[in-house]
Amino acid sequence: MKALSRNCSHHSSIFVVQDYDKAIYKSSSLSKGIKNLENEVNGYSWYNGFRLEEINVSVSLKTDLYMKIRIEHIDAIKPNIAVGYLKNATYIELAIKHYVSIWGQLPGDLHTFPIHSDYSIEGNILFKGSSVFVIDWEHFSKQGGVLGFDAMYLLFETLWLDSSNNKSILSHIIRMIKVLKNNNCLDLIFLNNPLASTIF
Repeated sequence: MKALSRNCSHHSSIFVVQDYDKAIYKSSSLSKGIKNLENEVNGYSWYNGFRLEEINVSVSLKTDLYMKIRIEHIDAIKPNIAVGYLKNATYIELAIKHYVSIWGQLPGDLHTFPIHSDYSIEGNILFKGSSVFVIDWEHFSKQGGVLGFDAMYLLFETLWLDSSNNKSILSHIIRMIKVLKNNNCLDLIFLNNPLASTIF
């Protein structure tokens, strides 16, 4: 059964139709949406190059005025970000470990690195046991930013969405930053002023 699951949400100009347990289809007839779908295909192609198990993505139709892509269904779960940072700590750790496993394969002498641009457990990172799947590559950029940007975005977005003011969260963030640093997956710009460097 197919159902419309998103209708140009977040001003994306993209329609999302879900064929349950089979695939999702994304389409657009606007130039902005078509560009985002091109980014998505390119992002998955880049990402699949570093995964042992590829996520099947294909272009169903493309013209100058319309584009439609098919993304295979992934049998995985989306964390509930509403329960707060610490209750999602295991997912955050898996996402950071996954970031290291992918971006850590890149040459360290690059000036700019590929970025997902919305590396978030609020819907864009799925989990099945210890397996991690990064989806929604609409804002992918091959030379988008400094190394570690996506991982830092994940940490501080999840912090921002938590209203508990628990100091243990900051301790956990520091641990995750050390994981990134120790695995050479963090540009030095983030070490002196991590929050300001991520936002600006």
